[in-house]
Amino acid sequence: MIEVEAQEAANMVIDEMGNTAYLYSPTITYNDEGDRKIELGTPKSILVLTFDVSGEELSFKIEGVDMTQTYNAYIKSDEPITKQSILKIGDSFYKILSIAHTVFQDIPVYHRAVITKTKFDEK
Repeated sequence: MIEVEAQEAANMVIDEMGNTAYLYSPTITYNDEGDRKIELGTPKSILVLTFDVSGEELSFKIEGVDMTQTYNAYIKSDEPITKQSILKIGDSFYKILSIAHTVFQDIPVYHRAVITKTKFDEK
């Protein structure tokens, strides 16, 4: 099946060229005053392949996002990444600006997320 081959090819590229990252699924709570508290929880080790963001994400630049610390991240399709996830790559934390789940003939192939450097306690 060509769709399974596409998934296997994407996984192979991420395995060979990706860097180790830590995926967090944070829990957000609020105290009585409305102050937000984020608990990152236990991370999951994953591989992430990152590239500089190209002109196609011009809207993020218009919104004031620091494009020098913003990347396209390619992640295996079986990783549980969501818009609320936080990634730690090296010593830096990244939030997800957008995420696309690439599917070919109903088979998930990979996730493509636009990530930007953040403090884990930011929105």
